[in-house]
Amino acid sequence: MNAAARHATLLAVALAACSPAAEQRRAGVSADTAASTARTAPAFTDGERAADSVRGVVERIGSDPTTQLVVRGADGAVCALRMTAAPPFEGLEVALWGTRDRASATMLPGVACTFAAARYAVRAVDGIAAADGVLRAQGNAYALETADGMRRPLRDVPAALRTQVGARIYWAGPLDRAPAVYGVLVPAP
Repeated sequence: MNAAARHATLLAVALAACSPAAEQRRAGVSADTAASTARTAPAFTDGERAADSVRGVVERIGSDPTTQLVVRGADGAVCALRMTAAPPFEGLEVALWGTRDRASATMLPGVACTFAAARYAVRAVDGIAAADGVLRAQGNAYALETADGMRRPLRDVPAALRTQVGARIYWAGPLDRAPAVYGVLVPAP
């Protein structure tokens, strides 16, 4: 297979993997559960309805002292990321909701726009589907409470993660086994 054909195949696979149905399959969510979750998810405010979104991998570019977090979208567009307090999500694939300004606020080459993110969700880590939410515990049982208020049971929670109850975390891989990768996005209050 030549390089162009391989690139086209990888692009098609990547686009298919980004679909909501693919995310639900990777997360082990049935179509019925997804429909139920969609009905119980909080409604968007007028501001959020008008907001833009982007999905891509977060990277740090530039050199000290002028480094900048950017999000590289699936379409190859690179936007400088503006957030009040950016969590440590370099290298993670995220969905961001906010406002895109077509003019770049940086002098870094290749950065075409600025994206002011109001909300985010981790979607994948190194190609492995991921979920994020607040780590909850009840007795010896742990759960991931997602933004829509759903509590998803977790199994095989690593000891280091058990000390992070109340923190916003991400968990890559199926929730019914140990995570392939995990991390803390926002420490517990």
